[in-house]
Amino acid sequence: MPRRPRSALEGEWFHVGARGNDGRRIYVDDEDRIEWVRRLDDACSRCGVRLVAFDLLPNHFHLVVRAEVKALSQAMHLLQGGYARWSNARHGRRDHLFGDRYWAGPIKDLEHRVRAIRYVLRNAARAGIWASPTDDPWSSLRMTLGSEEPLLALDAAAAVAQFGGVDELLAFVLAPDPRRTPGTRRETTARTVR
Repeated sequence: MPRRPRSALEGEWFHVGARGNDGRRIYVDDEDRIEWVRRLDDACSRCGVRLVAFDLLPNHFHLVVRAEVKALSQAMHLLQGGYARWSNARHGRRDHLFGDRYWAGPIKDLEHRVRAIRYVLRNAARAGIWASPTDDPWSSLRMTLGSEEPLLALDAAAAVAQFGGVDELLAFVLAPDPRRTPGTRRETTARTVR
């Protein structure tokens, strides 16, 4: 059965992500993560996509980007296809690494941008992988704060500008989300990752 066409996306800002096939791990170790980040940097550079924020979790990833729809599609094709071939060769696997094509949701306004950036930067800590978003070595947060050398071309200034400054960004990322109250959803329990 052919895939359904991707719906027409509008806007310049997008929250993007993809999951491993059947919820399985995309990254086995740091060598995998380093290669994925290298390929993300290459795809963004070649296609004119501005990376604003990212986070890698064992079985999925999140990005906040600024891009034209066609450029985003080309970059994700390069990233996912190239990484999947490399990873399958390295680990002696076949078939699909990713469960489906990437998803991309347009980010409509400033409030939506700050919430999307916050969501991405808090994701691994919220899943219980790290105690704090600042502990996560596979998120762009520490690079954005200037406490770690960037691994790739990151538009940290665009992320910071949404909050009015580095201190404001960090405070918002670390503050409890008022829309989430205890008991409404697991805030710190990690899902089982195969």
